Amino acid sequence: MTKDECATLLALVSSLDRQPVDEGIIEMWWRMLKDFSFEECDAAIVPAYQEMRGDYMSSKDVWMIVKRVRSQPVKRQWVKDLHDINEHFECRPGEFGHPRLEVEA
Repeated sequence: MTKDECATLLALVSSLDRQPVDEGIIEMWWRMLKDFSFEECDAAIVPAYQEMRGDYMSSKDVWMIVKRVRSQPVKRQWVKDLHDINEHFECRPGEFGHPRLEVEA
């Protein structure tokens, strides 16, 4: 995640809990979450908000949700792994960027 994406993430969080945001907060959230994608952190905001215990959501709240999601097995990950090394015998049309089959009527 870039620092600009982190600022966007904090703007979303601030809209939920009215957390004040400044450059220092953006920097520390970015240091905590920079190894994750914006999409992962964005998806973690609502569950983190539902589970938070204080008045403000912390970067650790988001971090814990993303780590929990990442630790769960990914459906068809073995097919993605094969896809990544150019083995496509198990890929389905529309999966991992493969073109969908055209159906003629």
